[in-house]
Amino acid sequence: MSIFPGELQTFEEFLDAIQADYFSELVRNWTPNKIIPEQAHRKLLELQRIYMVSGGMPESIAAYKETKKLQEATQVQREIVSTYVDDFAKYASNIELAKIQSIFQKIP
Repeated sequence: MSIFPGELQTFEEFLDAIQADYFSELVRNWTPNKIIPEQAHRKLLELQRIYMVSGGMPESIAAYKETKKLQEATQVQREIVSTYVDDFAKYASNIELAKIQSIFQKIP
């Protein structure tokens, strides 16, 4: 069961979503005995970092695709987390709510 609405995207799905077709094909067709050119490898590492920051969250990836700004992707993540926090009150008693919020705030 995922804690996120919908499913998280894989790295390959991320590459497809941002229309990085060359790199998507490179990853899809890679085998251990195949050497990736250095420049392509550097770009793949950069794209992997962006993917990791997005958390694989489709809404976050869409924000990055639209703006090419990681700040927008992380803003979407903050909005999703805020929605979760707001939902705590809908499903928990006051005592449970305080415990849930306390635990949630300790998550890095």
